[in-house]
Amino acid sequence: MCVSSEHAPGALTVVNTDNDDDNGEVAVENEDSEITNVDPLNVFYPEKDWKKIQPGQAIPAGLHVRMNMQTGENEAKLMDGDDGHKYWKIGEKEGMVNTDSKEFTHEELKRALKDFKATKHDVPNEKKAEEIKQKYRSYDELKEDFRKINMGIKTGQEIVTELFEKLNSTNISTEARETLLEDLEYHLHQYDNAVLFGDLGGISLLVKELNRTDPTLRSLSAFVLGSAIQNNPKTQINAIESGALHQLIRSLATDPVIAVKKKVLYAISSIVRHFPFAQKKFLELGGLRSLMHLFEDNKLHSLQVKVITLMSDLYEERVHWLGHLAPTEEKYKQYEQIPLKDSLLDHGFCDVMVPLLELPDHDSREKIVFSMLSLYDCCEKKFHKIVSYLSKLEDEYLVLAVREDDGDYFQQIHKNINSLLQQLSVAYKKDEL
Repeated sequence: MCVSSEHAPGALTVVNTDNDDDNGEVAVENEDSEITNVDPLNVFYPEKDWKKIQPGQAIPAGLHVRMNMQTGENEAKLMDGDDGHKYWKIGEKEGMVNTDSKEFTHEELKRALKDFKATKHDVPNEKKAEEIKQKYRSYDELKEDFRKINMGIKTGQEIVTELFEKLNSTNISTEARETLLEDLEYHLHQYDNAVLFGDLGGISLLVKELNRTDPTLRSLSAFVLGSAIQNNPKTQINAIESGALHQLIRSLATDPVIAVKKKVLYAISSIVRHFPFAQKKFLELGGLRSLMHLFEDNKLHSLQVKVITLMSDLYEERVHWLGHLAPTEEKYKQYEQIPLKDSLLDHGFCDVMVPLLELPDHDSREKIVFSMLSLYDCCEKKFHKIVSYLSKLEDEYLVLAVREDDGDYFQQIHKNINSLLQQLSVAYKKDEL
């Protein structure tokens, strides 16, 4: 059975048709128009199985439609779980079909008429159009709202500029300055933000902040400086030009607060890594001498391990590039001009490594042994004096490695100690020959 209607002003009316054949029809007409009859053959009646769609048929919404690739014909069926009540529309005509029954009940007819009046296909009158207009905002109004929202959103570079200007002001409290530095540290990890900060004069500003009387401000300033420079060639160059390296070396040697020294060492590391010019400058400014002073204090073991890790990394970096670049390349020439090996030997760097092997924590031992492998070429003669101690250490970690249930942490330490002993053994046999 089918219920139908046409768009026109006036009320809708149900009209019974005389046709009682398959899937009888009820037409809906307007009071001001003639009765509209819809040929049932022009409306597709879906079923649970695939059924061919005849040319010109109105297809109810919500069906599963496909093209049969074998016949080239369009087919449709009810979706799984659908009932038989489906709406269709063709031209100005629209209606509802009941595929479950040849007749509509009185309640179904009433509901169908109500649905027709409520559907989006009804032509709204002026009053209804005004109601819709009042209910929803126009495109221009929405665009204006978004414009206002965007005005309140700041880019990372705008935030960095604002933070720089506030930090450069003298009329802020210590607490406010700490908050500014913490915010800057977060934003300056982004490459372009750090470059902008340097262009604004931010690196020079942080260098001045290192002279603050408050140790928290000095520590935060060094931390922000290191974050802005780390893995950023442009800000590394900016730091050299701003005199940051000289100030950091001085702070490392003179600042009495351990927390400040740690952040200063972090900043120095950020400047010199992968920057041969800065490494050469570091040695010329007495940077290694300042590092060696840290080994005079037994309370600075954690900081001493960081120093050894840094210098072994720089040594390994230099060896790597000299082995992978052509002597004619500029970068090769820059690394070749760094007298790192001679400086380490002259300052007794190899000697200060050995006592740290006696530290009780495995993390420190692991880092020292790994650094000894990296610096073997530089410190071989010094390491020969501790072969017996290294052998005891190897036995200790062999036991721990055997007992290790999860992971290979102790196995790796044992492997590194064993590798170091093997290199020392080979060198000893060569000396005997």
